[in-house]
Amino acid sequence: MRVLVVGGGSLAYHVCRQFIAKGHAVVLIVEDPVEARDLAQQLDIVVVHGDGADPDLLEDTEAQRMDVAVALCP
Repeated sequence: MRVLVVGGGSLAYHVCRQFIAKGHAVVLIVEDPVEARDLAQQLDIVVVHGDGADPDLLEDTEAQRMDVAVALCP
């Protein structure tokens, strides 16, 4: 299953880890550039720096092809 997660922080980290542990392909969108870099290194997944509400970014990440989308709030 392909999963799109939008958000950051420890909640995003733990949610992504749960999906990864079950063998799902995860793409994470994070607004903070330093956090995006750190999460990409920690999780070894595709992490995109940007605004998860930006239609162009969602198109670039192929959001329409995802099976699940998760929007996280701090």
